Amino acid sequence: MLKSELRDMINRYNIVQVDDKLRIYNLEGTEAEKIATFAKIKAVKAEIIAYLQSKGEIEGLEYLAQLADQWKEYYAKTEKAYETECLEAYLPKKPSETMEEANSRYPRAAAYRQAEKYANAANYHKSAAGIRAKERIEDSEDYMQVIKDMEDDWSSAATESMWD
Repeated sequence: MLKSELRDMINRYNIVQVDDKLRIYNLEGTEAEKIATFAKIKAVKAEIIAYLQSKGEIEGLEYLAQLADQWKEYYAKTEKAYETECLEAYLPKKPSETMEEANSRYPRAAAYRQAEKYANAANYHKSAAGIRAKERIEDSEDYMQVIKDMEDDWSSAATESMWD
């Protein structure tokens, strides 16, 4: 089964993995349709589990998230030190690496984080572009092309609604 078909099945039936089992939250239709759908899902259970586990395998994604948290903490502590006027005593130590350096070391993870930011946007079109980009990056497409397409989608949607 194709990754896109697995992703559609997971989204449509709201399938999540709990330990080595799958939990299906959204079976619809008559009893016969539910049984048929369950049998179809059961037939590709191993593929679904492998797909769900592979989604978290973007190298450097966790590291970038931790580094971003370290920088947020650093800026918050620095701001507090300036407010209390006790710079010598409270000025925190900078994280070991800048986000730009880390992004250049893990460009695919950086692209995924950028797509996540779009996906979490309040605007429907921007969010949809981000969700599509995340899915394409998870499916191992060229992240540079994916980000370009995402930005183009958002730009065209923004331009179309400019005079609405």
